[in-house]
Amino acid sequence: MSAIKEYNYQYEYSKIRPEPMFDRAMREQKAKKIIAVLRDFYQVDTRSLSCLDMSCSTGWITKYLKASFGSVIGMDIDKDAVIFGATNIKDRSVKFVVGDSMNVMLRDSSVDVVICTHMYEHVPDSERLIKEIYRVLKPGGVCFFAGPNKLWPIEPHHNLPGLSWLPKLVANYYVKMFRGQESYYENLVTYRQLKRLVSSFEMIDYTSKVLREPVKYMMTDMIRPNTFKAFVAVVISKVAPWLSPTFVCILRKKEIENGKS
Repeated sequence: MSAIKEYNYQYEYSKIRPEPMFDRAMREQKAKKIIAVLRDFYQVDTRSLSCLDMSCSTGWITKYLKASFGSVIGMDIDKDAVIFGATNIKDRSVKFVVGDSMNVMLRDSSVDVVICTHMYEHVPDSERLIKEIYRVLKPGGVCFFAGPNKLWPIEPHHNLPGLSWLPKLVANYYVKMFRGQESYYENLVTYRQLKRLVSSFEMIDYTSKVLREPVKYMMTDMIRPNTFKAFVAVVISKVAPWLSPTFVCILRKKEIENGKS
């Protein structure tokens, strides 16, 4: 059975969690965070570059990204969400496709930027996902990558303490008992595991920068300046960034691979 057929029910977030998926303001705020990091990284105009927005869902982030890129492809396994995006976001330079992030229907070295935000933990094979991102990126191309930390005490998808720390059999029982879910299918990683997962890339870690400068990186909806939470974020950024609730980084593909530019 293909990955799309086997895991389709787990990806229909437009049905499972419609509130955040259809909330345009919330999705655009996420897009602002992505753009803030990419602008800081590039330091030049990116409007000549092409972008692939993996897990685009209803397309609001994809639409916002268009202002910063020459062309954007929004891709998701959630067919209904992609149809919503294609129907409501009409722009000739934005294309929406139904697709599997572990089998991207794009040529090798065909896009400049890939957006992979809070999706690595949802796919059945995160290694295959990373390999596909590497494959479709042009030499020197980058991936904006963000995702949850396994070590954070409160699991973000089910809001249960310690859930991601447990063996799968115990975690499955835990979510079934307290959330009525059949299983805990998400697979979170630690910072060390993340570095191993993306070892084919040059990893530029933005986690500490984002925690220290929430205004610059459009994170004030999560970390308000001059609050206790902001103080804790600064402490974590300096002492133990590997304990951050979310990892934020840029993954850069090498300019030269196997002796070829």
